[in-house]
Amino acid sequence: LAAGRQEGHRPGEEALALSARARPLGLAAGRQEGHRPGEEALALSARARPLGLAPPSRSRSRSDWHKSRGKEEGDKDNGKADGEGGGGAPGEGEAVTEIVDGVPRVNGDLTWQAQIYVPRPGVVYRPGQKPVKLCIRGPSRPSKEDAQDDAKKLESAFKDGGIKEVRRLRSILNNDAGRGGWGM
Repeated sequence: LAAGRQEGHRPGEEALALSARARPLGLAAGRQEGHRPGEEALALSARARPLGLAPPSRSRSRSDWHKSRGKEEGDKDNGKADGEGGGGAPGEGEAVTEIVDGVPRVNGDLTWQAQIYVPRPGVVYRPGQKPVKLCIRGPSRPSKEDAQDDAKKLESAFKDGGIKEVRRLRSILNNDAGRGGWGM
């Protein structure tokens, strides 16, 4: 047999024997019928507390936290006069447009695309929080001037009708550029 190992010895028996000695009197040293792993720690912690003291409080689960957060935010939304969920009036907030390089065509020609970054509706901002922006892209254009025209149209659409109008215009621009999808 290996050094220090006895016949019939199972690994972990020392720990079981030690935990049995550490238990308060009245608990058996071996396994009992109906015994579950981890009960020793539960029994020890329950008996180690003086009578009259409550068990340590547990932190809230994530689902409880989200439920309470939803109620707080719902109360804030009810006080709004315009009735919109954080979106505000059309064109409220700041939109930023830019022209970016598009994907080169198969023959190697360069393309450009207009992008507009608009504030995301329905988001409640906290102090110091970076504003959440949506990026809406126009179609790829063979000339930079066409992409700049698209950027101007997207910006004016945002000022006129908000994100809904920008998305409608994007669909029109894609159809005009031959990228309409279903209607072709």
